[in-house]
Amino acid sequence: MKPLPDFVVVGGLRTGTTTLYSLLTQVPSICMTEFKEPDFFLTDGSMSKGLDWYAGLFSDPDKVCGEVSPNYSSVDRFPGVAERIHSVSPDAKIIYVVRDPIDRLLSHYSQAWLQGDGLPDPDALKETPEGRHIIDGSRYYFQIEPYAKVFGADNIMVLEFRKMVADPHATMRRVCEFVGAPVTKEELAAITVARKNSSRNLGSVPGWWTRMSDRIKKNDSAIVRGVNRLIPRPLIRTVKGVVQATTEDRSPPDFTDDAKRAVKDALARDAQRLRDFTGKPFDHWKV
Repeated sequence: MKPLPDFVVVGGLRTGTTTLYSLLTQVPSICMTEFKEPDFFLTDGSMSKGLDWYAGLFSDPDKVCGEVSPNYSSVDRFPGVAERIHSVSPDAKIIYVVRDPIDRLLSHYSQAWLQGDGLPDPDALKETPEGRHIIDGSRYYFQIEPYAKVFGADNIMVLEFRKMVADPHATMRRVCEFVGAPVTKEELAAITVARKNSSRNLGSVPGWWTRMSDRIKKNDSAIVRGVNRLIPRPLIRTVKGVVQATTEDRSPPDFTDDAKRAVKDALARDAQRLRDFTGKPFDHWKV
């Protein structure tokens, strides 16, 4: 069997990777893992599931196989992911999605706050590990540098979230060419795009519901998969509707101008390093 995976979307967090996963599943010559975020290469412990378990996530390994795990670009928390991927599939292509670093940070903060992750107020973001992790998520060069060292710059594609949403067909044409997946004009034209995983609706449910749903989605045990298949989708929607009806809308605290200025200063040097690395101006960014 050929080494798997052929390509990995390693992040970033809150940059549209769920949308990209949806797009990739629509390309006939590509086989994605049966669920997003297998996190197989996250730690030595996660890899203890074994390569047979990982290979079993691909229904057709003869196709161009890929996975999407945004936690792979949390090198501040999970170092060594690039080396673990390389040890299994040294010729894998790496894809990294970016958006305006400030917008990404605000989205990440909003989602984490609504999930009840115990975040500080925006003015004190740099004073806690959780806050610093959110800032590090927008330090794109810091996150992608380990992959460049292991796989080489030519094997890394940096995609812009804004362009992916504005012209998904052109984006998928480039991605397919990069990963070596043949695709016809007719197949590209048939791809549909829908924004996925928006945090806009998280405020309509309590944090415990969001945390519970997230854990269930990420639990790949046979028991959980079996229960998910047995529970009717309409019943889940009904229960969620009842929960929403009894929940007051919640919204995270606003970032003051001083808080925005502080995170902008924290991200400025890294943003310039990414511009130098990619040769792209990213001139619409706020930093």
